[in-house]
Amino acid sequence: LAHVEAAPPDPTRRSALAGLGAVFGAAALWPWVRGDLNRTRAATFIAEPPSAELVEALRVGAPDFDRIPQLPPWHTPEPDFYYISKNLAPHEISLDDWGALEVGGLVDTPLSLTLDALQALPAVERYATLQCIDFDPYSPLTDDLIGNGLWTGVPLARVLERAGVRPEAVDLKIEATDGYSDSLPVVRALQDDVLLVWALNGAPLSAEHGYPLRLIVPGQYGMKNVKHVRTLSAVAADYKGYWQRRGWVDDAPIQTYAKVETLGHDQLAPAGQPLVVAGWTFAGLRGVSLVEVSLDDGATWTDAWLEPQRAPATWVRWALLWTPEEAGRFGVV
Repeated sequence: LAHVEAAPPDPTRRSALAGLGAVFGAAALWPWVRGDLNRTRAATFIAEPPSAELVEALRVGAPDFDRIPQLPPWHTPEPDFYYISKNLAPHEISLDDWGALEVGGLVDTPLSLTLDALQALPAVERYATLQCIDFDPYSPLTDDLIGNGLWTGVPLARVLERAGVRPEAVDLKIEATDGYSDSLPVVRALQDDVLLVWALNGAPLSAEHGYPLRLIVPGQYGMKNVKHVRTLSAVAADYKGYWQRRGWVDDAPIQTYAKVETLGHDQLAPAGQPLVVAGWTFAGLRGVSLVEVSLDDGATWTDAWLEPQRAPATWVRWALLWTPEEAGRFGVV
């Protein structure tokens, strides 16, 4: 038997999440609040052989990534999209109570825009992968804190151009109806890929995902993608938001991540049996052009078949076929 070792699970939570729970006096309850944290991992299991059709597709370099078992879909369904918040329960607000988006501060023309007024502007639909800063691909507590969605909204730049941001403005302060706040440098806020969105995957935002309006900042961790946005203020200094005041970084660009989805830690497979080694990778705004996989703890590397990147700032799936020729312990990285 070939003994395959993917990266071992790490049961340690990022200390900042413990701090999040402490804000509400409920750090010890956090793992039970998220129902999806109850998943368990088998310590050892036998790999199932892939279908002959999949083996042949990988041999000729034409895999159908949607048909690889255990590989997540490229487009994450809304019910499977992760939810993280400073609140212990989703923040709910009616459209009447939300009222309108207020734009002020160092602008020539303060604005008050209802959701109807925003939706009357030329809308765009764009895919973007959203990832929590606490994501760890090999921790059963946080390995699902990523998803790729289709977002509908209007470029933030169109709203700011209408308001006329003054040259002395440094940051855009963003405030939400649940008391959360963060900021973006004005130069970043004026780039066309930053969106004010009201829909995810073609449906209005749920309370979990920021109803009625949220920010999507491609290439930045989830904490910068503020939900329940109500007020935008151009300010003359660097504004420190909710998490920055608690010691987290102000600039939060996505790092490069990769995850093996089809092999588990401490997995057994018959020697001579083809195995599908597949997963995904994400590099924020940098994109992905190559994935290399090592099956011997980094001694040698093999190029994987890579799914074409369908949109900027989205994850990419990859796969390769591997047949362990002899019994032993193998490290996959």
